[in-house]
Amino acid sequence: MSKNFGEKIVAWRKANSCTQSALAGRFGISRSFLCQLEKGSRNPTLKTIMSFATELNISADELIGTQVCNNEFTLLWCGTHVDNNGQYDVFRKVRT
Repeated sequence: MSKNFGEKIVAWRKANSCTQSALAGRFGISRSFLCQLEKGSRNPTLKTIMSFATELNISADELIGTQVCNNEFTLLWCGTHVDNNGQYDVFRKVRT
């Protein structure tokens, strides 16, 4: 998920002549965190996914790459997982 998400953010940012610093400021995240999202080394939270999806004017499932041919899958949010490495939103793909 992360790589697809990051690639779409980079493409949008470049198409809109927006710097990492400017985009990070717009979403209230650090430039370092945005860089990690773009590289796919960090996973976005549900709040981050929804914020970016709204800004890019696309659905969240399209943004994170879960939409498969003719909407065969739907992304369901299952909750949040917390461990020693941090907090993560958990999703599940279901066939529609």
